Amino acid sequence: MLRAMCAVSETASLLAKPPWANRWLLLGVTLPVLLHLSVLYTPSLASLFQLAPLSAEDWRSVMMFSLPLVLLEEGLKLLARCMHVS
Repeated sequence: MLRAMCAVSETASLLAKPPWANRWLLLGVTLPVLLHLSVLYTPSLASLFQLAPLSAEDWRSVMMFSLPLVLLEEGLKLLARCMHVS
């Protein structure tokens, strides 16, 4: 989902063109995230899907794996901008 948010522009940084610049993308990312969270944290749905809520440590792990992908995506955009100028 974070990678999709980074794809608002192929070359512009997230700082220059934020994810909310594309409302449809924002909706397309927000809705599945809310569905995932509702399945994880609603006890009846969690038991139906045999899932357990994520702990704070689990969320930290998710962020630790996600952050490098966002940084890589931003680095590739920077490289694309530099290659285009030359």
